[in-house]
Amino acid sequence: FPGFHYRERAGRSYGPGIADMKGGLAVLAAALHMLERSGLASPTIVVVLSSDEQAGSLRSRAVIESLASGADWCLCVECARDGGKLMASRAQVGVGLLDVWGREAHAGSARSAGVSAARELSRIVPDCEDLTDEVNGIYVTVGLMQAGRRRSVVPGHGWCVLDVRTPNADAWECTESALRRLVEPRTPGCSSRLQTHSHRPAVLRTAATDRLTEIVAGAGDPLGLSVTVTNSGAAGSSAFAGGSCAVTTLDGMGPAGGDLMTDHEYIETDSLVSRASLLALSLHLLADVGPSHSATPTEGR
Repeated sequence: FPGFHYRERAGRSYGPGIADMKGGLAVLAAALHMLERSGLASPTIVVVLSSDEQAGSLRSRAVIESLASGADWCLCVECARDGGKLMASRAQVGVGLLDVWGREAHAGSARSAGVSAARELSRIVPDCEDLTDEVNGIYVTVGLMQAGRRRSVVPGHGWCVLDVRTPNADAWECTESALRRLVEPRTPGCSSRLQTHSHRPAVLRTAATDRLTEIVAGAGDPLGLSVTVTNSGAAGSSAFAGGSCAVTTLDGMGPAGGDLMTDHEYIETDSLVSRASLLALSLHLLADVGPSHSATPTEGR
C-alpha cells in the first residue's frame, strides 16, 4: 500500500505483512535462538519458509508436502487470532472465475439490440454471496469484478473472481454445486461459464490436535500464558501438512495481531517475546513426546 510503513503506537507495531506473517518469522528465529542458548532438549526440527503463499503456493506446495510426509507434528507461526488464540482447524479454500456473455450494441442508436452482461452479472453476484453461512463456516466473496469495454457500448462480456471457503471437502462440493446452479443465466441471450479450483485442503481438528494443544498449553503454564484455540475460516501453508499429509497441525503460534492484508495490519508488540517463549518451550516438551497417529475429526469441540 502506498504510504503504509512501519510504525509503533500504543503497544502495537504496524506495517505491511507484519502479522501475516513477518512477525511469525521473528517469533520463529527468536524461539530457535532461545533453545540454542538455553541448551534445552528439542526434537529434530525442519524449518520451511514459504514466500509464495499469497500467490497460491504454486512452487512451495511440493516442497512442504515432501518434508511434511516425514513429520510427526507441525507448528505454524502465522499470527494468532482474536488476541492470541491458536488455530486447531483451517478452511478448505479455492477460487472461482465466472464469465458472463451478452450481446454488444451501441448504447444510443441500437440500445434495444444489446443484452447487457453487466446487468446479468450484477444479478448473479448477490445470489452467490448469499451462500455465505458464517455459522457453518461457509464464505463466498466476490473480490474482483468487471464488465464492458467502453462507456458507449452495451457490455457484451463481464467477469468476476470468487473466493470460496468451507470447513471441509464435503461442504466445498455442496457449495460448488450451489454456485453452478446460481450462475445459470435468466436473461435471454446471455450465457455463462464458471471455473473453480480448490487449491488448499482443509486442516481438520482431531483428537491428536487436542493432544498437541494440551502440550502447548502445558508450555504456557510456567510462562503465565493461557492457551486457547479457535477454528479458523482462513487458510495457509499449513494446509499442505495438516490437510494433504494429515500431519497433526497447530497453527497461529506467531504473535497476536489483526487487520490482516489491510493498510493498518498490526501485531501486539509485547507478544513477540511471549510467543517466542511459548514456541521454544513447546518444542522442548515435544522432545519427550512420541508421534501422533490419530486422525479422528473432533470438529466443533
